[in-house]
Amino acid sequence: MISKFSKKNKMIIIIISFLIYIFILFECSGLSHFIATQRNLIFTTVGAVAKLTELYKVYNHEFTPKEEYYLGRTLSARVLKEYPLHKNGKSDLNLYITKIGHTLASASDRPETYQGYRFVVLKSTHRNAYAVPSGYIFITTGLLDIVKNEDELAAVMAHEVSHIALKHPMISVNDYNKRKIISELIQFVTGRALSPHNISHSTLIFGNIVDEIYKNIQSGYDSDKEKEADLMAVDILIRSGYNPHGFSEVLKRLKKHEGIHGTPNQRAMNVEKKISSSNEDIPNYNTKRHQRFQNVVENMED
Repeated sequence: MISKFSKKNKMIIIIISFLIYIFILFECSGLSHFIATQRNLIFTTVGAVAKLTELYKVYNHEFTPKEEYYLGRTLSARVLKEYPLHKNGKSDLNLYITKIGHTLASASDRPETYQGYRFVVLKSTHRNAYAVPSGYIFITTGLLDIVKNEDELAAVMAHEVSHIALKHPMISVNDYNKRKIISELIQFVTGRALSPHNISHSTLIFGNIVDEIYKNIQSGYDSDKEKEADLMAVDILIRSGYNPHGFSEVLKRLKKHEGIHGTPNQRAMNVEKKISSSNEDIPNYNTKRHQRFQNVVENMED
């Protein structure tokens, strides 16, 4: 009985302290006046604890691999709604892309996902590639038009595989949830809280998460995540037998804000620095792979 009482009081103290911290963080100059005038609201412990606990349960959710997979499927449907699938014709383009993709994924720090990686070609003039939770990776025909050989193609795909291996899409969900917890807490203590029905509405929450990830897919992650994926891509390429210099070459060919996230030249310099510091033997350019690339990619049908 004493143990339970102590835990409850400890939780109350932590919550109240956290609320005060939030107001200090956001430079709430009227904090003392607020506490004095809203004493009953803050210290109505049963109601306050219940609401804050509910918020925590809603947003502090760790996705299972299966949930990540279904989230990826939902986002993939959204990508396919905007960009149609490329019709392969006789080129076997998707099979070629898939073989390269699985080779790269096998050399990554996350060789398997729930239900496995999937590699898809989209028909679009936009020069871009997308990594969706659980290993759905899309590449546009617009981007395929500017890569010159298989090493460059593999480099683009290795970068997307790296986003999945590093779990960047799901980290963005966690970051979003943290922001939402703080936002909802502020609304609660200032009397603008959503109703319990709306706060716990799973469909609304899921929709917001989908929107957040899709925004990152389209506009790119922050510079630290993009750099992290670039550097991991170099390691994956070397392990897979690809010449990583192809990565810096294709980066330099892209223009800022044209399917490339961040500054292309700076990213290319970071890649070259990573290659020069590698203790591994750098694979040579392979003429057989170039012939294979010409047969499939350069002859792909519109």
